[in-house]
Amino acid sequence: MVAHFLQTELSSSRFETKILGLLAKGGKARSIVDNPDLNDPIENAYGASLLGEWRGYGRDAEVFTDFPDDVVWYRALLDQADWERVMYIDDKEFWNDFSGGSRLVRDAVQRIYAGEAPAEEAAWFWPIADSLAGGQTFPDLILVYNPTSEELVLLEGHVRMTGFLLRPENLPSELPVLLGVSSHMKK
Repeated sequence: MVAHFLQTELSSSRFETKILGLLAKGGKARSIVDNPDLNDPIENAYGASLLGEWRGYGRDAEVFTDFPDDVVWYRALLDQADWERVMYIDDKEFWNDFSGGSRLVRDAVQRIYAGEAPAEEAAWFWPIADSLAGGQTFPDLILVYNPTSEELVLLEGHVRMTGFLLRPENLPSELPVLLGVSSHMKK
């Protein structure tokens, strides 16, 4: 999960410069993220530290606030019924409002189509939808699932998932994801 999270965010034009700056600060080359040696405990520890500095992983901060220690990671496939219930992370500063308070990605998409979402932010998602329609593939999303509450929540890939649902007819019948499962998941 750590390696995949870093790779997807490093490939994002919004985050690339910041992550490259953190790599430079640590005296590390980009290749440690692009091609990590998952069998090297030193590289793995560095990756975890980098994700901690970048997004709060292992520090009980930012995206990883209240993130449980007992998460089990799986490769999984989401079908259309799953897409309908995917939620944004609980982020009162943006995603909650963007979805109209529900945190459901499908509600944010409805708000975009209805012209209820701020135009500047709504514009972020159309390039993803257009690229998907053109046949481009994207990195797997990272989601977390709490079997107690049955919430299926994006951890990484909010913009991609929103863009995907703008044109769901271009999605495969099953969407591969990285899924973390814990009954202690709160956020």
